[in-house]
Amino acid sequence: VFADDDNVLAPDYLFALEQLLKEHPQVGVWGPGEVKVEFQGKEKTWIRKHFSYLFQEKQLPEVQFGSEKGWPSYYPAGSGLCVQRIVMEQYARDVEAGRLSSAGRKGKELSSGEDAQLVWTAIKMGMNAGSSPSLKLVHLITASRQTLGYLQKLQRQIASSYSRAFVEMFPEQAVQMKPLSAGGYFKLALSMLI
Repeated sequence: VFADDDNVLAPDYLFALEQLLKEHPQVGVWGPGEVKVEFQGKEKTWIRKHFSYLFQEKQLPEVQFGSEKGWPSYYPAGSGLCVQRIVMEQYARDVEAGRLSSAGRKGKELSSGEDAQLVWTAIKMGMNAGSSPSLKLVHLITASRQTLGYLQKLQRQIASSYSRAFVEMFPEQAVQMKPLSAGGYFKLALSMLI
């Protein structure tokens, strides 16, 4: 189970996970279906309204899991990620053999990808990945992470990390990916605000 210093797991998180593993042994990676974002300091309503998803906010009404290549909304992100040992061991072998290179965040870099590759490792092993509302956590967001500059950098580096991680996992699915132009970024930002 992965938890950062800004994640507050519900007191029954491990008990809920144990129950899910008994009921759904085919799921190799679980994540929280309920993530509440708690902004520290004075909350900016425009961030809450338009960008909470960048901080993994979600409210799933029911258990959801599957084995799609890609990233359906029920796939779990890094906060509160629960990985079965056999999946973790396969992922470690792939990293050690140089087949996977996505790394966690370091310093001020916001790129990642290892959490997505853990999910996709389970998928490639014939398992499922999913989220459950019985797994709950609160994601604490400091004031320094509530700026437009931070949100732009976070979105850009998440997208870039995802693309690289996906191509490493599924090279047969690789397509020509063109970076967005300045106009493309503007249209994307505008579409999120409407």
